[in-house]
Amino acid sequence: MKKINSVIMTISDSVFCGHRKDDGGFYLKELLEERGFSVIDKVLLPDNLRAIEESLIEYSNRKDINLIITIGGTGFSPQDVTPDATLEVVDEQINNIEKGIREHHISFFKRHLSRSVAGIRNKTLIVNFPSSRTSIKETIDRIEDTIIEDLEKYGKIVSFPEKLMIKKNISRFNEN
Repeated sequence: MKKINSVIMTISDSVFCGHRKDDGGFYLKELLEERGFSVIDKVLLPDNLRAIEESLIEYSNRKDINLIITIGGTGFSPQDVTPDATLEVVDEQINNIEKGIREHHISFFKRHLSRSVAGIRNKTLIVNFPSSRTSIKETIDRIEDTIIEDLEKYGKIVSFPEKLMIKKNISRFNEN
């Protein structure tokens, strides 16, 4: 198995300023490492469009990064600008990953208050996750196989949306 090198970006003013702990970022790091992903960096950013864009560009320009996962900033309050920043920098949006995440969250949580997006920039996959632990777990469970399949095969994302289909329709809670 090729190593999937990832970066976690926690986007939250309160975490960035030290008023809250980065529980979601540490939880995602643990989940990724349990699955064999390598976490190259874990970054804290404020809810600032320009700072998010610059970090996404910086990390997606690196040859050793395959995957960037952002946590937080996907809601509907004025400071939630993570999807906006992501859409500004991606070369190609991956609507079916977004749709799969949203549909799964609606069926699991019976509501959905997230604007998570996914896209490719410089052959690096960028996915926005909501910040709750449950959402993080459900989202990584939902898209893990798709990420691994393409990144193991090519080292970077080389195929575009028609290849990146959600294959895994799982939920520990929907198996009955």
